[in-house]
Formats: sequence, C-alpha cells, structure tokens
Amino acid sequence: MGGDMPLDFAFPLFVIQISVVLIISRTLCFLLRPFKQPRVVAEILTGILLGPAVVGQLFPSIPEKLLAPESRSLLETFANLGLIYWLFLVGIHLDLGSLLKKVGMKAVVISIAGTGPPCAASAAMYLFLREYTKTPIPDGPMVIFLGGVVLSVSSFPILARMITELKLLNSEAGNLALSSSIIVDIVMWAMLVVSGTLTSSKRTGMSTFWGLTCGVSFVMFLVFVVQPAIAWIVKRTPEGETMNEAYICLILVGVLACAFVADSIGLRASLGAFAFGVVIPPGPLANTVTEKVEDITTGLFLPLFFCVTGLRADMLKISTSEQWPLLVVLCVSATVKAAATWLVAVAYELTSRDGVLIALLMNTKGVLDIVMLNRLFEKKALSAGSYAVMVLTSVTLTAIISPATFFLFKRVTSFIPYKHRTVQREKMDSELRILSCVYNLRCVPTIINLLEASCSARRSPIYIYALRLVQLTGRASMLIVHTSNQQRGQAGRAQDENDRIITAFEKYHEASGIPVQALTSISPYSTMHEDICGLAEEKRIALIILPFHKQLAGAGTGAAGGGADASNASVRNVNHNVLATAPCSVGILVDRGLTGTMGLSSMHVSHHVALLFFGGPDDREALCYSARFVEHEGISLTIMRFIAGSVSKATTPVHDGMQQLLQDEEVEKEIDEEFLSQFRLKTVCDSSIMYNEAVIYNGEEMVAAIKAIESNHDLFIVGRNQKLWESPVTSGLTEWSECPELGPVGDLLASSDFTAASVLVIQQHQGRIDAAFNYSNQVKEFVGNAK
Repeated sequence: MGGDMPLDFAFPLFVIQISVVLIISRTLCFLLRPFKQPRVVAEILTGILLGPAVVGQLFPSIPEKLLAPESRSLLETFANLGLIYWLFLVGIHLDLGSLLKKVGMKAVVISIAGTGPPCAASAAMYLFLREYTKTPIPDGPMVIFLGGVVLSVSSFPILARMITELKLLNSEAGNLALSSSIIVDIVMWAMLVVSGTLTSSKRTGMSTFWGLTCGVSFVMFLVFVVQPAIAWIVKRTPEGETMNEAYICLILVGVLACAFVADSIGLRASLGAFAFGVVIPPGPLANTVTEKVEDITTGLFLPLFFCVTGLRADMLKISTSEQWPLLVVLCVSATVKAAATWLVAVAYELTSRDGVLIALLMNTKGVLDIVMLNRLFEKKALSAGSYAVMVLTSVTLTAIISPATFFLFKRVTSFIPYKHRTVQREKMDSELRILSCVYNLRCVPTIINLLEASCSARRSPIYIYALRLVQLTGRASMLIVHTSNQQRGQAGRAQDENDRIITAFEKYHEASGIPVQALTSISPYSTMHEDICGLAEEKRIALIILPFHKQLAGAGTGAAGGGADASNASVRNVNHNVLATAPCSVGILVDRGLTGTMGLSSMHVSHHVALLFFGGPDDREALCYSARFVEHEGISLTIMRFIAGSVSKATTPVHDGMQQLLQDEEVEKEIDEEFLSQFRLKTVCDSSIMYNEAVIYNGEEMVAAIKAIESNHDLFIVGRNQKLWESPVTSGLTEWSECPELGPVGDLLASSDFTAASVLVIQQHQGRIDAAFNYSNQVKEFVGNAK
C-alpha cells in the first residue's frame, strides 16, 4: 500500500475511529465526573460532538473522511456487538426470580403510575394539538409511542448504579425505585418486541402470530434446555477451582448464537443475548464470565454503541416548526410521570423527600430507551428530526436527574446526626445490635457460638444482623435481604454455600429465639467496607464482628488449629477500611474454633473466656462486652489485668505537649480504676468470674503470663489498644509483628506461637464523651444491672 492513504482502507480507518471515540469519551467522563454524570451521557455527547452539528460545522473535512455514514459500517458492527455482550452481562447478574419475589404491591403500583399516566398524557396532548391547534404533526401516532412508551422506560442498570453510589440500597425509597424499574423494564422489553412487529410493513396477521410463537418457543428452549445444561456445567466444576476455559468459550459463543436466533425470528438480537444471560445462575460461572468479558465490553465496545447513537442524532435535522409538538408531548409526559410516582409514594405514607427521590429515579434513562429508538429509526418509523429530539431528551433528562438526585440525598442526609454507638454506651437491659459478617461457611460455627454467649439473659437482649459478604468483580454492589420463609434450592439438589450459611443462622434463630436478620451483600472488595458501614449506620449497630483475613487450620471445626493455611489480602483491606470508617465499635475474630454445639439454646453453651485488660477505651469496651457473658451457667470469665511495673524516668525536660499527654494518661488510668472497681464490686459474689493481676516490665513477661493461662481458655478477648506499641510492656514485640491492625496483644495471640484459642480483638468507636465522670457514671449504670 505504499503511498496509499490509510483512511481509504477499512481497518486503519476503524482503528483511528475507535481511538478518537475512546479518547474524547474518556476526556468527557473525566470533565463531567464532578457533576455526577453517568458515563452514558459523556459517550452520547461524544457522538453528538463528532457529528455534523459540531465538528461538521467547525471542521467540515473531518466528518467526511473520518465518520461519514458510509465509513461507519465496521464501527456500527462492533457497537452492536458491544450492546449484545453488555445486555448479556446485565442479564447474567439479574437474579430475576428472587427480585420478582421481593416485588411488593407498592412497587407494582409505582410502576403502573410510571407507565400508564405518561401514555395517557401523551395521547391526550397529541389529540389536543391535532384537533385544537390544527398543527401538522410529523410521524403521526408515533408521537404517542415516543412520548408515552419510550419515556416510561427506567434504565435498571444505570438506576442500580446510582442507588448504590447514593447508599440507598437499604432504604425503602431505593428498594421501591429499583423494584419498580425492574417491572417497567420487563414491560418495555415486551413493548420492544411488539414495536418490532408493528413497525414492519411486511408483517401480516399470520406472520405476526408465527413470530410470537417462535419467540415463546425460544424462551422455553432457554429455560428447559439451556438452563439445565449450564447447571450441569457448574456441577462439574469443583468448588474453589477455576472454570474450564472450554466452558467459558461455549458460553460466549452461546451469546452470539442466541442473538442470531432472536434476530432471525424477528426479535432484537440484544434481547436474545439478555435472555441467555438471565438463565445463567449467579455463582462461579457468572463471576468468571464477568471477569473475562466486562472490561473490554464496558470499556471498549459499549462506548462505540452510544457514540454511534450520538452520530445518528443529527441536531441539524431538528426543525422547530416540525418538532415542537413532540417536545411539548415529551415535557408533559415526563412531568406527569414524575407527579404520578410522587403522589403514589406519598399515598403509601412515604415522606415527601422519598417521593421526590423516587420520582426522579424513575425518570432515569440509559440503554433500553436508546435501543428502542434505534429500532424505530432503523425501521424508518421515525424521522431523523424526531430521533434527534428523543436522543437529546434522553440525555438531558439523565444529565439533570443524576446530579439532582445526588444533591437532594446528600443535602438532606448531611443534616441528620448519627449517635455513635458502642457496647459501653448501651444499657445492660437495652437491645444490643450486632452486625456479624461472614465470607464462607467455615467460620459460621464459631460466630454463632460467640453470639450465643453474647445474650446472657432476657433483660440483656441482642438483635443479630448476619451479613454474608460475596466478592463481585466490576459491578455495583447489591444487598439482598433474606426472609425466613424464603425458598432456597430445590428438593434433591445440594444447596450452595450461601444458602447453607443463611440456613445455619435461621436454625440458630429457631433454636434460641434470638432475632436474626440474614442479608447478603454482593460488592467488590474495594467498596465492601462502605456497604458494611452503611448498614451499621442505618441499623444503629453497636458492634461489628469481622472475620480475620487468615483462615487457620482447624478453624470452624472446633479443633485447635495450627498455623494459617490461607490468607486473603483483599479481606485484610476490608478490615482496615472498616476499622477506619465504622460508625460503631468493631471486633475482629481470629477463628481457631470455639467449643460448643450450634443450635443449642444460649444457656447451654460452655466456654472459658479470658479478658486481657491493659487499660484504655478499647479494653473498657472489651470488658463491657464480656460482662454480657457472665450470666451464662456454662461460661467462666477470667479478667487478667496487666499493670506496667515502675521504670526509672529520664531527666528529660517536659514541654507543653508532653505535659498534656501525661495528663491524658493519668485521666485514662483514673477511668480504668473506676471501671474495674465498679465491676468487681457488683460481681464479687459470682464464682464464675476470676480476677487476676500481673505486674510486668517487658514483652517477655507479658508473653509468659498469657501462655500460663492459654491452655485453660478457648476464647481470648482483648482491646486493639494501638498505644501499647509505644509501651514498655510490649518491648520486643514490634520486630516480628505480622498484623498490626490487631494491636500488639491481638497480633501476638493470632501468631503461630498461640494455637489453642480463638481471639476477639475489639476497637471502641471514639465519640464525643471525653470526661472521666461520664465514663464512670456509665459503667455504674451498666454493671448495676448486670447481676
């Protein structure tokens, strides 16, 4: 090709096209990020900017050579391929069965309010303009379809991402908007199929019937043939092993095959890919396919689809004299939809703010409306001017709603005070709310036995939130609330790990009578701490219990374990982030097995618990939590207090900052003394509580004192107490520290030198109570009700 122009050949032209599109779209994403704009807005604006209305006016030669309609065939092919795989990913992560089970009457009514009134309003406005203004309206009855049906669409994927970023997954408004959008999207998919039939001039009554029959047959084939085949593939892969590459390739080819079949029978190719994704169950196969496909689909191919949409939307084709009736219909329809959803929300006794929030969220646009518009445009059922108006309306609505929703929610929540909660501040007769997090079934027995020990009597009740944490790559998080009567699995089929975890907590609830709410959080490790802390704040949790990032040999079996046999750095980062951002106290459980039997009532457990007390807020929090154990007939509590021996003080001048530090230490010591004296006074007659003191001078003496009682206890509770790193009593421990997030004593107990007992390291959340007398009054009230 020496001397030839590269742009005259398809592949070099495609490479330049895709490079220009990605560079501009990423730049716009970066520039619009402070304004809370979703990526779809930037990607459609990229196509509009590169089209004849902007670049075509400023640099006429560029569109003619680079993005002329006749040179976009390869670009449009890959754009449609990106849409097919993206909707497949949407379907693969849409657990349609469980989502529809959670849909209540409120969501159904809100979805009806978001579809029926806009359609009626667009039809009424069209008739009014035609009869009373005598205005010639292009596209005729299609204006009703555009203003009512297309505008009724609520983009579920974009809406789910917005709700996740706003931390609204646990709120009633967020759940209602998400459930309603699911119903609307399902209805609109059906409308998309119908519109494909109605807008085809070659369709007859018999051919339409034949097309619908083929569509139903296609869906039945997916459900009764493809879905069992995929279940067989999943069963052939042992748990914990990577999925066979041949199976992944088979799934990816299946996406294209379903898209081809759907297109051949008169449906949209993307609809076939979406349906194929829906029948793939969540689990290892879905996660593996997502990891393989998502990055290149969302990062490379999908921007091409939205860019092509923007290129097709030629703003120069918009004629004010012709398209103004459509604009009026669109504005009226959008207003009616927002008003109807707000009225329904308020009628169901939601607050006005939640009603406005739902009204805004239900007007979110994204992919499905664009797909429907492209379908109509390709079928010549929509003029270029009307198409451009609809694309511009979709982008404008999303561009307005996204920042407005963020502003509304953030503005209101910023003024809602949150009372920082700790175990120490909870009265003994008040309900203690605990959020227990688990990653797998292995640590469930220890967690349940620990929770059983936490509820000593009816007058010191607890409420447990059991949160199963599931790692998800590259998607917005999702919170699933499980009900006690929820069906899981089928008869004769082995339950997956998540079902067994939820079932274990439900059986514990049935045996003990302690209220338990089971939830599953599906999110990337990078944002998992946000879901944990958000749930803790919403549910007014006093203590979060997290599993240690190392799996220890024997853990969860009741046997003493040896060294660590598995370590997850991502889980460790989650623990770090929760410790730094939690709105309450946090405990990290090092699981070496905890004796006892799951399912027994809380008064029939048998544990020997040791509390190591060095002083400080974390140790006081650990003492308050341990105090809830003491009414158990089978639990004995040993309080081992370590006192630093006196050391010779250097004659170093004391400056103002050091003087203040010394004064703070004296105040802490006074609080500790008052705390312990009050506790001992109230529990002096309890034979199940032992109190020992040990004077130590260095780390070696501390290690020896702990080893002396190690074999007699199956659970150690200790405060995180980061200040001990600088204390003489821990001298010599910093050199071999492996897990400083546990504090010096917790790090020591979690090491391979100690293999007999589980360890619970507690960090108290520091609120605004600083005075010593406040702590003293609280502990008097706390231990006064303990016995």
